[in-house]
Amino acid sequence: MVNLYCLRLSYLVGRYLATAGLFIALWLLTGSAQAQTPPWTLAVFNTNVNMNTDSQANAIATDANGNIYVVGTFGTFGANVFFGSTQLTTAGGPDIFLAKYVPATNTWAWAIRAGGAGVDRGYGVAVSGNTVYLTGSIETSSNGTLSVGLQTTSTSNGVTTQNGVASTGIVGSNELLLAAYTDNGASASLKWTQVGGANGDDAGYAVAASGNNVYVTGSITAGRTNATTALFGGGSFVLSGVFQQGATFFASADLVVAAYTDNGANATIKWVHVAGGSGPDYGRGIAVSGNSVYVTGSINNDLSNRSTVWFGGSGPAMGTTPLFGASTVNSADLVVAKYLDNGTSATVAWTQVGGGYDYDEGRGIAVSGTSVYVTGYLSNSPTNSKNVLFGGTGTLTGNLAVNGVSTYNSSDLLLAKYTDSGSNATPAWVQVGGGNYTDIGNSVVVNGNQVYVAGQIYNNTGNSGQVLFGGQNTTPGTTVVPGSNSSLSGTWLVAGYTDLGTTSTLNWTQVGGASGGTGEKAAGLVLVGKRLYAAGGLSTPSQFGSISLTAPSAYGSYAIAALDGTGILANTPSVVSTAPRLYPNPATGPATLSGAPVRAAVQVVDALGRHVVTATTDANGTAQLPAGLTPGLYLVRAGAATVRWLVE
Repeated sequence: MVNLYCLRLSYLVGRYLATAGLFIALWLLTGSAQAQTPPWTLAVFNTNVNMNTDSQANAIATDANGNIYVVGTFGTFGANVFFGSTQLTTAGGPDIFLAKYVPATNTWAWAIRAGGAGVDRGYGVAVSGNTVYLTGSIETSSNGTLSVGLQTTSTSNGVTTQNGVASTGIVGSNELLLAAYTDNGASASLKWTQVGGANGDDAGYAVAASGNNVYVTGSITAGRTNATTALFGGGSFVLSGVFQQGATFFASADLVVAAYTDNGANATIKWVHVAGGSGPDYGRGIAVSGNSVYVTGSINNDLSNRSTVWFGGSGPAMGTTPLFGASTVNSADLVVAKYLDNGTSATVAWTQVGGGYDYDEGRGIAVSGTSVYVTGYLSNSPTNSKNVLFGGTGTLTGNLAVNGVSTYNSSDLLLAKYTDSGSNATPAWVQVGGGNYTDIGNSVVVNGNQVYVAGQIYNNTGNSGQVLFGGQNTTPGTTVVPGSNSSLSGTWLVAGYTDLGTTSTLNWTQVGGASGGTGEKAAGLVLVGKRLYAAGGLSTPSQFGSISLTAPSAYGSYAIAALDGTGILANTPSVVSTAPRLYPNPATGPATLSGAPVRAAVQVVDALGRHVVTATTDANGTAQLPAGLTPGLYLVRAGAATVRWLVE
């Protein structure tokens, strides 16, 4: 992401602190309609070993067995990050991670890395059967001067080299990546890769899968000349001849949707569609239902079609479906589009636009029957000073007014429902929540008439951000949502709504985050049974209800926390939130304890509670545990922290 969008993103979320890391949170839902706020019941926290770097979970997915898959970005210049006993190390700049978490055992089953000397980022993840797909961006070239290595298996250091489609390895030139992995249970192996793009800033931001059909949305920087034509279908060293020109003659960022067939050992490109105009346009979220593919993101345009935005472009053919902006000002507007997958081609079924005079964007999308739910953000005031209207399509202006929350005209989290009528769609309602600062929805999940959103608010326990939720269309919200700490900072937010058809209600909100953090956000959300899992970025110290998370001053930390105060998880013991790392684990010989308090007493306790080993951590919070213990499960206590240790 570059230029206008990069500046906007910087304004929205700020720069993550050096201790920012990966966080997964869990709620237990006790019924279909939730008036009572579900408590935090489990937390898994992981930061980098190196304190001069950032890590961020950007998306989360689940399989039929309830396993959790997280994709994101970690580290800079040789940084390390741990997922359980698995250590990943960057190859140069920031790299991509993909990791599997098993809630049944509260363990990481495997983690795998992809990246090279440049900047590589993972943005989206999806699962179909035992195949896990990730999408993102890689900084690479076709001539091998700047290549990317994808770890071939999670149990080895071997890599598969992925060259790009761009002719040169220009720093800052990124390409869209789609990679498929086989989940073998306790390990993962790379199946195939696909790249697409040109000499620009290209990325895949979201991926969806249905059977062996895989769909990616993102952006490509291309125009309608040969010099800026994008190329899709490249795998490893092999480049393909599927060309995609931009939406207009201007080589700007265009929204892209690409469809692939997973053939097992390789993949083939089915079709590529591009949409946009002379301004930056992005695809941020994607969902699939049957042969219908739904995409959300943003376009830059106005009511006079100043940016000449067209949908339906494929290959060398320009699009024929115009989409005007939502207001008289050329600005970013939220867009929703439905494509029909016809096999080797696709058609645009309908488009919808919503927004006003400022920045508005869709981030996440979910589908249930004919209901399409989108979350993201809009910028407006309680008097609709930005003239935000939803329901625009083609050359028609929308007529559903949606007010903001704060007189500051700042970004407010939104949840919108559209009714899909086949060849067209209409907005049913729009919920908003926010305050004086940046509030964003990133991911949405639907289950029956229950809709859940994960994102970010900026507030404190004193409600200095004046955050209110429950606003719908032009009706103001009345539910105060304080932050999780006394400091005014970014805060994780998950909210539950009930869809009543032509209207909706806010049921509950839940928050968590750091004191003074700016980049706290829940980026992804999934529902497994009655449990909601969210993943995102976090700084420490953090507070999630009664759960406190604190990282050591010199090392990153990994923690699991459980809350059983409600009696819902009566058999789940409370685990101290600040936990050091122990590796190898399981072990057949000696092990190393790191990230523990400095000069702390260490005790190893067997299953009967007997002390079998004692030690003291050094000035770095590290201690060596000896070999020779009887095989079994032990608890390692260091200060107030406890870690399980399996000796084989």
